Amino acid sequence: MGKERDRLIRRYGGVPVSEEGLSDEELMARRLEHYRNQGRLPPEIEALRAGQGVWVVGYGTLLSRSSLSSTVGEGVEGLDLEPVVVRGYRRVFNLRPSHYEPSYRLTEEPTEMGAMNVQEADGAFFNGLRFRVSPEALGELDERERYYDRREVDVEAFPDGPSLGPAFVYSAGPSSPWVVDDLSELRPHWRDIVLARQGAYAVSRAFGRMFDETTYLAGGRELVIHEYREHLPDPTAA
Repeated sequence: MGKERDRLIRRYGGVPVSEEGLSDEELMARRLEHYRNQGRLPPEIEALRAGQGVWVVGYGTLLSRSSLSSTVGEGVEGLDLEPVVVRGYRRVFNLRPSHYEPSYRLTEEPTEMGAMNVQEADGAFFNGLRFRVSPEALGELDERERYYDRREVDVEAFPDGPSLGPAFVYSAGPSSPWVVDDLSELRPHWRDIVLARQGAYAVSRAFGRMFDETTYLAGGRELVIHEYREHLPDPTAA
């Protein structure tokens, strides 16, 4: 869908957003303008008005404390990371950030540039870690996840517990200019697989197994673990 949209934009003389070379500041400004045109504030701003932090669910590299700390700093040690499940979304390696360089781990083709994404899908679910962030940390996360929209979802306690209420996830829909669903053009970035998987198994073996069973390659048909199992390091190794 993203590639078809880009082709149409080019056909009518336009430049796809993914090729405009926008700076981080310009990307953030465009996101805020999107909400202003709708006559509303971004949903996280409304949550912050309540005087509390905002619940966010990490499902990819944010499962790794080291990766999360690179964004929110030393405060990560004080965060209560709670295992949760989100239903109605599929986790898939189909987002190509413009700043990613290919990892060239399993192929000589420049396709290993995929980041994790979650998209709406009937009957699907994924596991993640819920944590509450301050307005300052939220701004840092917003900049880091600038290729996604923030969406409010309902979360449940892992593995099959009660509802915990709403939280935000970063999700890029099928029309996003950074989404590529063709596996021949986009494969997972090696670093992102390893960081996320090690973070998942650090929670528990059961949590790690659910991560493997709910993480797909671009296109959403084949599990990452089915193709990468023999290549990946043992996530439980010290």
